[in-house]
Amino acid sequence: MKKRLFIAINFDASTKLAIAQIAQTLPTHNHLKKTAVDNLHLTLLFLGDTDEELIPEIQAALEVAAKNFFPLELTFTQMGVFPNPHLPQIVWLGLKGDGLILAQQHLSQQLDGMSFLRDSKPFRPHLTIARVKGPLPKETIGALRELRPPLPPLTIVSSIDLMASQLTPAGPIYTLISSHSLK
Repeated sequence: MKKRLFIAINFDASTKLAIAQIAQTLPTHNHLKKTAVDNLHLTLLFLGDTDEELIPEIQAALEVAAKNFFPLELTFTQMGVFPNPHLPQIVWLGLKGDGLILAQQHLSQQLDGMSFLRDSKPFRPHLTIARVKGPLPKETIGALRELRPPLPPLTIVSSIDLMASQLTPAGPIYTLISSHSLK
């Protein structure tokens, strides 16, 4: 049997609350769906539909990778939209931190021998706070471009998590499979 898997950084409750407060500043529109607070995370690697029997091997690789990194200090840098400001599909918060890119690359190398869906785009650390599910009026798009909310304070991340994602009509349901403490 297969599970839709990804490796993520999950945030503590106070950081999630600060992010949710930023999401509340977004313009209101039927086609703008905010990310549920419990679903806020930073995806390090999307593994896709993965055979369940590979999970122990993935967990072992995560354990090795986690031992190579100290807890990460992450700073939220800006709010933006993908793919472009005129046709937004995702509203995001950018992140940066010493070691974040290196940690993501190290994880990718640890899992390199396994056959996973590979994203050809370079890693751009971001947290999705809303998705656009249909056309938005120009006024709403303009309001999104103009938003400059105060960003959450620095956050310290002490683990990386293996997560499962189940897609439902009401939105994705994320389940923690295992957590791996950074050194």
